[in-house]
Amino acid sequence: MRSPHNDKSGSFSLYIVGESTAAGEPYAPGITLAALVRNLLREKIFCRSMLLADLSFYAEKRFPRLRIRTRYTYKYHLRRIVEMSLKSGLVPIIATVVANMSDIDPGLFPGEDVSRSNPHMPGMTRAEIVAVLEKGLAMEDSGRAGEAILYYSAQAGAHPKMRSYLEYRIGKCYQASGRYKEAGRIYQQVLDLSAFDNFPRATGRQNNFIRTLAKQYSIPLVDAVKIFEQHSPHGLLGNELFSDGCHPNITGYLLLANAYAGKIAEVFNEPVRKQWADPEDVFRFFSYGKDRQANALVTSGRYLFNIAAWHAWPAERLKMARAHFRGAIELDPDNFSAWMALGWTEIAMHSTLLSDKESLYWLLEHGLGAYHCGQYGFTPGQLEEVLGKLASYGPPESIAAEIPRSAALKQGLSPGKSGEYSLTRGQLLRILRKLYAVAGG
Repeated sequence: MRSPHNDKSGSFSLYIVGESTAAGEPYAPGITLAALVRNLLREKIFCRSMLLADLSFYAEKRFPRLRIRTRYTYKYHLRRIVEMSLKSGLVPIIATVVANMSDIDPGLFPGEDVSRSNPHMPGMTRAEIVAVLEKGLAMEDSGRAGEAILYYSAQAGAHPKMRSYLEYRIGKCYQASGRYKEAGRIYQQVLDLSAFDNFPRATGRQNNFIRTLAKQYSIPLVDAVKIFEQHSPHGLLGNELFSDGCHPNITGYLLLANAYAGKIAEVFNEPVRKQWADPEDVFRFFSYGKDRQANALVTSGRYLFNIAAWHAWPAERLKMARAHFRGAIELDPDNFSAWMALGWTEIAMHSTLLSDKESLYWLLEHGLGAYHCGQYGFTPGQLEEVLGKLASYGPPESIAAEIPRSAALKQGLSPGKSGEYSLTRGQLLRILRKLYAVAGG
């Protein structure tokens, strides 16, 4: 952040450096972290977005060495950002990196689906992994948490490459037993094991480095991890403040915005003009209606659906995705993308859709595996093919009927939303007849 003291206009320049969380996913572009902070302070604040995702893309294309991403390159680049900021007369305010620790499971990928030479992989078949987990989960479901802890501990010794996942289940057992401190210790230990996964979460080492960096350069620190812990039940970071594994929900973003604004006020003696009362206060201020809130839930749900791919036990992530899609439908009952995503999620829950290579490639080729987007964007030909494919799997009847109905509304063939794609009336009616025939048996 650039100080206003030498600026006659009294304006701040606020530079936001980061990736998808800095951008405000899943609420961007309507609500961003920068906008939340800016509206807590003075009116004359200019936001300069410096999303590292964009910078990295262009830099890595030109300089292949930059494609190497390790803990050491992370430390190097973060230190360079701090030093460059100070040299340019900016005041860097850095923050620890929060993640959903208790309500999303770690990666677990069978040997037949990926390279057995990868040391992060269990090197076991899907059937072997499922057999180990089903026995322990049966103990959990029947309230035998202590017995399950002993079982998972023994299995972690027998299957060391499953250790991360089995320790996560131990953490869930401790949590269910009310032993919250032990559960928190286990969850952090699981993150620090850095098991291979479809999405990244910060380790304790990374956050300790950030805290050390702040002390070393005498710069302000927002300890987001501690702030989130203080506002989480029993100090366990979970779904209460997160939309998925690493992106905050709107309540989490309010915590971040208030913390940043408070730190700016402390450093620059700049009064905080207001506080966000609650999520509804934010949605009203940004004119973020129910349709946009539903789209944010679909975005998060699609993210969770995608990171369930190849997973040996995808049910945990798919259940979270399903809850998001149902939440979106409650907000916007005619949301075509929510119904479509719910249909595919129900299919994935009861089939090998996300573990079959050909099926996964088909999903990717037809735009069903995109990250950070809510609404599906199909060409007329793709829409017909995707709806036909969905029907062939036999989704639940209630969903199979709603998908074509919401598709019709999307195309403006019935009272409701205006169409978004150039599908002719004849094309869509042909699709609807086919799908209604399937739904009706």
